[in-house]
Amino acid sequence: MRHCWSALLLLLSGTSQAAWYDDVQWTLYAGVGTAWQHSLIKGLDRAVTGKPSLSLLADLEYQDFFLESLQRRQLPGLNNSTLGYRLWQQDGQSLAIIASNFNGVVSSTMLQPTGRVEIPELAGINERRADYLWGLRYSSEHGAHYWSLELGKDLEYHHGMQSRLFYSYRQMVRNWDLYYNLGWSYANDRLVDYYYGVRPHEVRPGRPVYQAGAGHQLQAGFSAVYPLTTDWLLEFGSAITFYSSAYSQSPLTQGRSERLVLAGARYVF
Repeated sequence: MRHCWSALLLLLSGTSQAAWYDDVQWTLYAGVGTAWQHSLIKGLDRAVTGKPSLSLLADLEYQDFFLESLQRRQLPGLNNSTLGYRLWQQDGQSLAIIASNFNGVVSSTMLQPTGRVEIPELAGINERRADYLWGLRYSSEHGAHYWSLELGKDLEYHHGMQSRLFYSYRQMVRNWDLYYNLGWSYANDRLVDYYYGVRPHEVRPGRPVYQAGAGHQLQAGFSAVYPLTTDWLLEFGSAITFYSSAYSQSPLTQGRSERLVLAGARYVF
């Protein structure tokens, strides 16, 4: 997110305020909620389950540049945004250069609104930093159907690559917006090993050295949005993700799947 805002400010600073401000279309969201999680990585549940979560996100459009949150089709309450520039757009299809966060921080302490949460299961590991993937995205939206194909590479931490195929179907039932989502992603060995590998100095009883290879994930999700007023939205979401053996065989993980349930409210400015 830090990189996203920095890039956006750099873009706008190159143009005088009088030239661009009137052409900017924007929506700002402020949200609060809570979640229940069974994480793939041991102990990360403790940093999420039952803890309050805060989010501040925006959707911005300026000519072919955009900043978009993941609020519309994916799980609500996640602080993920995508910065991009459309190279081509026609009849609901587009090709864009994008920068987006996919893999979050993994550490023995996690910062929450209530303070830092200690995770003993991860004691002694180096912090894995959240990545920022730069790449291309092709997307197509027709009626209730949306799908996209992304390919990105991290340039700062693990320098790995990840591709993702995503599909979403929107259904309107009375005042509810319902989204049914399905995604598949593939990550190369450099990315998977950065987050799930175990270095010699990180070895502990029950945590041997582990070097991960390439792996893939399959996720199914559902989210629902209900307008309480013209400004307040009620949101619910759930997802389950299945991981290949490159992830599940890591000494840092438990099982082969991750489950997440979210609930919250969002104010739209």
